[in-house]
Amino acid sequence: MKKNLKKAVVLLLALVMALTPVQAFAAEKRYFYLSNTSQTRISMGAHDLDTNYQVIVADKKSATVQKVRYTVEDHGSDGYYYYLLPQKPGKPKITIKTTEGSGLLNWQFLKYKNPISSLKLGSTTIKGSKFDKKDCITLSYKKYANKNLKIKVVPKKGWGVNCYMSSEKRDQNPYMELAGSFRPTKKGCNLRIEMWDKKRNTKENVDTYLGLFDEISPDVDGIRFCKEKLAGFLDEKTADSMETIISSVESAKEAEFKVKFDPTLVRGQSYYTGTIFEVTMDEFGGSVAGGGRYDKMIGKFTGQDTPACGFSIGFERIVMLLLENGYEIPSKRQKKAYLLEKNMHKEGILKVLEMAKADRAAGKQVLVVNMKKNKKFQKDQLIAEGYEDITDCYKDSVMDL
Repeated sequence: MKKNLKKAVVLLLALVMALTPVQAFAAEKRYFYLSNTSQTRISMGAHDLDTNYQVIVADKKSATVQKVRYTVEDHGSDGYYYYLLPQKPGKPKITIKTTEGSGLLNWQFLKYKNPISSLKLGSTTIKGSKFDKKDCITLSYKKYANKNLKIKVVPKKGWGVNCYMSSEKRDQNPYMELAGSFRPTKKGCNLRIEMWDKKRNTKENVDTYLGLFDEISPDVDGIRFCKEKLAGFLDEKTADSMETIISSVESAKEAEFKVKFDPTLVRGQSYYTGTIFEVTMDEFGGSVAGGGRYDKMIGKFTGQDTPACGFSIGFERIVMLLLENGYEIPSKRQKKAYLLEKNMHKEGILKVLEMAKADRAAGKQVLVVNMKKNKKFQKDQLIAEGYEDITDCYKDSVMDL
């Protein structure tokens, strides 16, 4: 049992570090109804400078991008708030680029339509026709001043509506508070609506989406299925790298364990930047180990991004299992390291894993790691850690080793 768990985690870590899949950009289809009384602003979030976040609009007449700077003094880091300002209805070509990858937004901007049947403001009922030509009405300051007003909206069939309070000054601010109730405190207070068409998000569409999970098998065929069905949304390199990880582990493993592809797997930390995994055992209902790749976490402290992969274990569970299976502290063994050239092909990875397997069978402690740009410094570090035999593995010669 102990050997199986150890070998499974070692293989996963080796493959996750050797492969750096590009993150897929979530390109969900979204619709936005444009305001006909003020500039529509769509928040795209806050992004630190080190993410190299870019919003590229092919046609500036269809939409523009607004950036608002924030600083370390304000937010603990340097970066920008990004807003998209649609100029007209249509489906513009909008590209998002970051250090993690790139992708197209599948967004469409639509003309304003009145979604309101009626609206009750405090004890006053406002006809829905007030919103026929505009998405904003000015409230009577004299009538509503300093009163706590509760809002109840009756939308037309098939529509969803949120209401916001704003003023002439606040209209220039992308943030407007959701008004379940509010108190007008100055003249020029407006009631603005945000709407969405429920017909574009029907139960049928949801069922179709959820039905995809029933067709995804927990192996490389499941990855290929996702690659085919999500073409244009899921980056091909991500799917190919994931397939290589699973097929390589299956080919190189020397213990009895299964590798399963689970598209619903989520780790509870936000610092992961690529592949994640968990280790489960039949003796327990949950996982006994889990981890993944986090290339940017170290850079948050050092200022320089460093490729990294790690995992954590359920310590008490593992100790108990080890003791039950007669675990003994291993004696000192000869150390050997394999340095893989960047972007090593699948055949080369399998070749190195096969050699590492033979070395471990001979009693050696083996490390498989990516080759760094400063190879001399990397080797000096490994020698200082006790690695006596270091083998360079290049794409064009690895098969001859």
